[in-house]
Amino acid sequence: MTDSAKKTLIILAAVFALGALLWFAYLFSGGDASPVEELPVPTAARIDNLDDTPNTPNENEDLLPPTAPAAEGDRAILTSQTWTWVRTEMNDDSLITPNKPGIFTVIFNEDGRVNLGTDCNSMSGSYSLPAVGQIAFAPFSTTFMFCEGSQEGEFSGMLRDSTGYMFEDDQLVLQLKYDSGSVFFE
Repeated sequence: MTDSAKKTLIILAAVFALGALLWFAYLFSGGDASPVEELPVPTAARIDNLDDTPNTPNENEDLLPPTAPAAEGDRAILTSQTWTWVRTEMNDDSLITPNKPGIFTVIFNEDGRVNLGTDCNSMSGSYSLPAVGQIAFAPFSTTFMFCEGSQEGEFSGMLRDSTGYMFEDDQLVLQLKYDSGSVFFE
């Protein structure tokens, strides 16, 4: 038997052993595999700017200013529904739309947490309303699945770069920093 044939057999045996190990783990868990969407995002997966630079858990959440009491009425509107990204209008007249309409969502929770749905990974983080019309996001935690052609980096970047918000004709409009554009949600 040649060396390359031996290496191939060793690799096949390792793959088979790994598969068997995963199968036994599934069986010993009672065969009850919960969907990934229902699992909490581990805090150790917290990253900043989606560049694979890990942060210690929760280190950036303390950087958010507290929500102003005057903004509590707006929090009630933010938390009243799931917001779906419709388009982003940049001030250079360019338009960014989701490649998969209806997939990109933001859920604002009353406790200051935010959950994002994208065309690839689930994300979560924190937000605050430092004053009426102002919003700030802490870096997001994310699962680490690779999806070719995904717009999640662009989507989460727009949220991260949002500094203001307003409500216009039943839409949430996030205003990007440097007055560079607006992100529209329905």
